[in-house]
This record gives sequence, structure tokens and C-alpha cells, in this order.
Amino acid sequence: MAHKTSARSVEVGLDYRGAVATGASAYVEELVLAGSPSFPPVALPDTLNAYVAYILAGFREAHPEVDLSSVLTPEGRRVADLAETMCLDEMSENLSGKVLSGLFDRPLREVPGFAAALRDYMATPTDGYDKPVFLGHGLTDIDVPSPIGVALNSEMWVRQFTGGNEHVEVHWYPTDHSGAMLASVADSTPFLQRIMG
Repeated sequence: MAHKTSARSVEVGLDYRGAVATGASAYVEELVLAGSPSFPPVALPDTLNAYVAYILAGFREAHPEVDLSSVLTPEGRRVADLAETMCLDEMSENLSGKVLSGLFDRPLREVPGFAAALRDYMATPTDGYDKPVFLGHGLTDIDVPSPIGVALNSEMWVRQFTGGNEHVEVHWYPTDHSGAMLASVADSTPFLQRIMG
């Protein structure tokens, strides 16, 4: 994701001009917060299962003061442990067809301090960008879900992100996660030429 401010870039002598991101996440922390013995009720795509495992493992490492393990089943703890060492392909294969609700013995929201810490850990900043940012996202992306599935949320995200950021461009493409990068080239190439010129 893009550098939120260029102050640090100036400190180390970098000439930071801006960023291009495709398939960037938004509100994923809210999906994780819904984790419980009844959600998700179906198996997610393999890579999405792996991402959830990585989020749980990373959060445990970043916030040991929050007792995440208290709501994980033995299988949930095993999966989070595996995520500490497994690469994406192996992790995806290990979790293929699994319903992640089996990782939790009670809702994640019940862990004291978890919601605030998770938002701090994962939330995409929506303001303060002082250099140009190009965001491209596929409308059918299931690897990195976007709020586009619910029209109100997608509009809220775009308005929140671009409202205070005159340097931010958001583009939607009728494709999936991998296709968004290719589809965006027609727009992102002129963007890069402009900011690098």
C-alpha cells in the first residue's frame, strides 16, 4: 500500500513520487471481526482461507497482549501456528475446502481489546495521502474482497478514501484479482508517466 506521508521519505533522502496499487484491501478487518463458530458458514476460496490464517498468526505476533488464542479451537491454534511457517501455496492446499468457522469456539469480537487492536493493525488509512495514489480493483476479485459487493459500502469506501485526498484515484475493472493489474495498465501507465515526469 502507498506511503501515507512522505515525511519519512524526505528524512532518508528518497524522492517518493506516489504509488500504484491493484487489488488493495479495504475493510478486511471488518470481515475478520465477523469470525465466529457460525461464520463463515461455507468454505471460502483456498487463498482467502490462507489469508485469514496469516492474519490470525500475524495479529498474535503483533499483539501478544490480546488473548486471541482464548477463542480459537485446537484446530484454530493449529492453523495459526502453521501460518507462521507455511508459504501461500502450501497453506492454501492445507486449508482447501475447510470452513473457517471451525477455528473459533466463540466470536472473535468477544476477545477484550481485539476489535480496536485489529483495526489499528489492519485498517487501510483513508486520509493523509500527500502524494498521488492510483488504486485499481477488480469487481469480481475474490482473493482480496472489496466492499463493491454491497453498493452502499463501496460508495462509502470510495467517498471516504477520496473525499479528503485530492491525490487519490480509484478505478474499478470488470475482472478478478489478477486481471485487475493487467486491466489497469491503460490507466496506470499514464498515471506513472505523469508522476515520474
